[in-house]
Amino acid sequence: MGYPGALGLDLKNEAGNWPAILKKIEDAVVAKGQAGRMGTVAFSFSYCNSAGLGEFAKNVIEGNAKKDDVNGILAGYEKYSPGAKWNYIYYTDANTKEVKKNHILVLEDTYILGKGFSGIIYVLKK
Repeated sequence: MGYPGALGLDLKNEAGNWPAILKKIEDAVVAKGQAGRMGTVAFSFSYCNSAGLGEFAKNVIEGNAKKDDVNGILAGYEKYSPGAKWNYIYYTDANTKEVKKNHILVLEDTYILGKGFSGIIYVLKK
């Protein structure tokens, strides 16, 4: 996310606290009169991917999820991104048009600064 640099924000005190980082950025955008005009992911995908898939693996090992439970994968992501919603689509080979049921593409809903989550994520077809 390039907004902190573009807005001249120092996020050292908020490091690792995704909700606090988002709030500081959002406050700066709103203060500049740009509410509703800029969007971003609210949580780092790298962080959510690592923590969420770790949570999913733990749930599979403990018998609380099955290894092919896509909703269980999304629940792992959502645990580490409070308020954010996630969705997925199965990967489709561009050449053969074959849908691969063992490969998903994951997407986090867009957060519109000054307005909240867009809700557009629900229009994906699975």
